[in-house]
Amino acid sequence: MKQGRQAVLFISPSVPLEQGIGVERRAFQHLCALASRHDVHLMITGQPKPRAEAEETWRTLPASITVLGRGEPPDPQGHRLGSHLLWELHHPPIPHRLPAVPIPAAWPESLAATLVFRLKSTPIWRELRRSGVATGRLVLDLDDLEALALRRRIAAERDILGREKALALRLRAARLARLQREMVWRADATLVCSREDRDRLIADRHDPARIRIVANAPPELEPLAPRRASPGEPYRLLFIGALGYSPNIDALQWFVRDIWPQIRARDGRRVELEIVGYGAGADVRALGRTPGVRVTGEVATVTPCYARADMLVAPLRWGGGTRIKILEAFAIGRPVVATTRAAEGLPVADGRELLIADRPDDFARAVSRLLDDEGLGARLIANGRELVARMRGIPQARLLAAIRGEADPDGADAAGDRPADGANG
Repeated sequence: MKQGRQAVLFISPSVPLEQGIGVERRAFQHLCALASRHDVHLMITGQPKPRAEAEETWRTLPASITVLGRGEPPDPQGHRLGSHLLWELHHPPIPHRLPAVPIPAAWPESLAATLVFRLKSTPIWRELRRSGVATGRLVLDLDDLEALALRRRIAAERDILGREKALALRLRAARLARLQREMVWRADATLVCSREDRDRLIADRHDPARIRIVANAPPELEPLAPRRASPGEPYRLLFIGALGYSPNIDALQWFVRDIWPQIRARDGRRVELEIVGYGAGADVRALGRTPGVRVTGEVATVTPCYARADMLVAPLRWGGGTRIKILEAFAIGRPVVATTRAAEGLPVADGRELLIADRPDDFARAVSRLLDDEGLGARLIANGRELVARMRGIPQARLLAAIRGEADPDGADAAGDRPADGANG
C-alpha cells in the first residue's frame, strides 16, 4: 500500500475497458477514479470476454486483480427441464450463497470500503463477510435497476414471450426486486445513474441521504468535423451498442422493420444504416440482408464509424440505466435521434441536445429533419458538447465522496440530477 492511501475493494461483473460496452466502460470509469486516491483490489466476478483489448488492459489496470471467473448462469431457453417456470423456481437469478471466495496472498489487513457493482456481484461481498474479511464501508452501484428493466421487457414483448415465459420472468423480476431492496437497505451508500432512478429508490422507502447520483462519465474523445456527403454519396446513420444485449436486439429489429422503410422512402434519398458492436448473433446478422443495412460488428475503435456517419440513432424501447453511447456521440460531435427510453436519465431535452421520437413515423420524420437541416444538427452538436463539458470530472468526484462517506461535491446538477426542462433551439 502506498503511504497515506487506503485500500478499497472493487467487485465488478466484467473487465473494465475504456472502449468496451456500457458496463465495461462504467467499470473503467470507477476503477480510474478509485485508483487516483486509493490502492485498489479488483475482483472480476464473471468470465472475461476473449477480446484483444482485454489482454492489453490487463497490463495497464491500476489495481491488483483477482478473476473469479464464475461466468453467467445458463439461459433457460431450450433447457432439458423444458419449463421456463420450473427453471426459475429452482435457479434464482443471483445465488444467495457461493463456495468460499479465494483470498489473494497480497490482501490488505483492512479495507476502507468495498464498491459492489451490480446485484450479481453481491454474493462475493457476502462470502467475504462470512469469511471474516473486514470489507469496510459498503457502496453499491445500481447503474441498472434490473427488476425494472425486466418488467419493461415483459411489457414490450408480451405478444411474443408466451404465458409461461412471461410468468417465469415476472418471478425473476420479483426476486431481483427483493434482493435490490435488501442490498440498498444494507449499503452505506447506493449509486444510481439518474435522478429518475434515485426517485424510484426513495419511493421504495429508502433513505434519500444514502442514495447518490453518479452518472456515466462522458468519454474523452477528440471532436470530429461535421460530415458532408458528396453528391451521389448516401447519408449514413449509425447504431452502436452491445449486439447481444436484449434491449439492443429489440431496438434494432423494431427500427429496421418499422422505421427504416419510411426513412428510405422519404424523398427518394439514399440512406444507409451501419450497425456496430460486440456480440452480434444470428438475429442481428440477419438484419444485414435488409437493403441499405450493414452489420459491421466489433471494431477496434469507434472513431472511424462516427467519421463516416451523419448521426447516431438510439431506438431503444426498454432497458435501464443511461446510454453512454449518447454521451459519446455528443463528445465526438454527431447529432442524435433517440427514443424517450434511450434518453432517460440524461439531463437532455428534445430539440436542445438531441431529437426524441417514440413512434415509427415520428422517428423517421426526426431523422429526415436532421438530414435536411444542417443548422439544426449544428445546434444539437453544440449543446451536446456543452453538456459533456459540464459533466467532466463530476461523476468521479461523486464516487470518491461516496467511498469516503463525504458530502457530494458542488456543481453536481450537470451529472444527471438536473431535470430536462424544455427545449431551446
